[in-house]
Amino acid sequence: MFPTSFIIKIFFLSFVLLLMIPGSAQTYSLPELDSITKKYKDEGNIEDAVQFNINALKHFDAQNNKEGLVTAYVNIGNLLCTLSKYKESLIYLDKARSEIKKLKNPKLFSRLYNEYGRNYSLLGLSDQSNKNLDKGIEYAKKIPDLKQKNYQLYYSYAWKWVNFDKLHQIDSINSMQRKSLQVSSEPIVFVKVAYKFIKNKTQLDSAKYYLDKASQSVDKYPLEQKGMTLILWNPLYGSGE
Repeated sequence: MFPTSFIIKIFFLSFVLLLMIPGSAQTYSLPELDSITKKYKDEGNIEDAVQFNINALKHFDAQNNKEGLVTAYVNIGNLLCTLSKYKESLIYLDKARSEIKKLKNPKLFSRLYNEYGRNYSLLGLSDQSNKNLDKGIEYAKKIPDLKQKNYQLYYSYAWKWVNFDKLHQIDSINSMQRKSLQVSSEPIVFVKVAYKFIKNKTQLDSAKYYLDKASQSVDKYPLEQKGMTLILWNPLYGSGE
């Protein structure tokens, strides 16, 4: 049986960003910021991703590009949280909040509050986390692009799911499960649902159904999600014996 910490660690593998390209002629567009950060993250080079975003901050500051500054600050906050540097992460998120006031980008607002929620969840402050995640949801619903909207909603619901699991609030856990399934088809969502059934030793047919769904698409996602899917097959069959 897997502890709650097992579930929390899953999210470290799914959310964050960026990578450092050598050379003084490096340019920093917002799409590059996201794609390069993700590349670093996928390769496990978190500290390089942090440095890349710090370098990007200098570029955006010189251009007085507020959207670029906020994006880089949020990226750094995200990455430092992944390194369990929560105090430092919150410092960068506070910097993002001080710069974001005049922007009208709901995706950035949603990302910012979701990162606050993630930090507070990992610090054990579930109520404070949920308040920020609710703000993340509020802004996510205003994002015009459906794919981006659903991703931010999933981020919020997934971390609220973690919080309610800690608080043993079953109805709220089930609510976040349903909402997560509505906006995301990532294998990790199906794995979490299957894990709940296996842990409770109930509806094992349902557990198998969700593990099958995870297995069908897992090759399109980071290797860690495949690993989590494979890991759960053993307790599924073991729980049925």
